[in-house]
Amino acid sequence: MEILEKEQGYALLLEQLKIHANQIYRYGKTLAEKYPADVCALFISQINAESGSAQNRGMYREVNSHIAIFLKAGYKAEAMKLVKELKEKYKRKTAFVDELTKLKGVRF
Repeated sequence: MEILEKEQGYALLLEQLKIHANQIYRYGKTLAEKYPADVCALFISQINAESGSAQNRGMYREVNSHIAIFLKAGYKAEAMKLVKELKEKYKRKTAFVDELTKLKGVRF
């Protein structure tokens, strides 16, 4: 994947990201301009999967850092919508909601 990025093989890199979705945080920003809808869907899918398995404050912070990467890749509106949805979905996980609230105050 690193070689594809260096050689600007963006279409192949996107295909690899679909297989190895956990790498979206490393390559998502690179592909966001050329494939905005596909990259957005990969970010959301991966963040939702991580949110579902997060069970402690450390894991919640990791999800937050991934949402921050999503924001920096140019998906501010989508990220803020996702944060709102996660707050609603996991309202019983008060520590997670607390961490998500902290994210919203960060300026990007």
